[in-house]
Amino acid sequence: MSLVFRFARRIIVMVGGRILMEGPPDQVAADPRVRDVYLGERAMPEPLLALEGVRAGYGDAVALDGITLEVPAGGSLAVLGRNGVGKTTLLLTIMGYTNVTRGAIRWRGRDLTRVAPHRRARAGLGWVAQEREIFAALSVEENLTVAARPGRWDLPRVYALFPRLAERRGSRGTTCRAASSRCSRSRGR
Repeated sequence: MSLVFRFARRIIVMVGGRILMEGPPDQVAADPRVRDVYLGERAMPEPLLALEGVRAGYGDAVALDGITLEVPAGGSLAVLGRNGVGKTTLLLTIMGYTNVTRGAIRWRGRDLTRVAPHRRARAGLGWVAQEREIFAALSVEENLTVAARPGRWDLPRVYALFPRLAERRGSRGTTCRAASSRCSRSRGR
């Protein structure tokens, strides 16, 4: 490394096939990320989800431009903003429902930019809607099984975590208690 730093005018540092930093040797040597990766004990883990310069929208209309973000494994990300600034479009883009014209979307290091939504779901990427997005004509149990996929979350584990669902497993999505004012509001009464 000392030989590289002595003779190079410009250094590009790569980690996991991506450029971490580029610049003159003194800047690169002083960068804490470079020090952690190449000179320290810590390694930079690959992010769980990464968007790299994503440009996306609907048809020819661009709604997102230059979106870059990373969510580390075990981490979280909050997206805040007024109506119309692109929050929902960002989620739809991650899930594969918009037209991406530039950039990359990576899930656990795998490029999903051109992968169909159902294949993204099979890869483990999911979206929990904030509204009551269920199949109203199906029972609680049918709603749980319609989106089921192989893995550790089977019906017994879901019911153990949410006992009220187990009690209501046969109830239809349109069923709610008459005393619930929220139920009346959700039906437009």
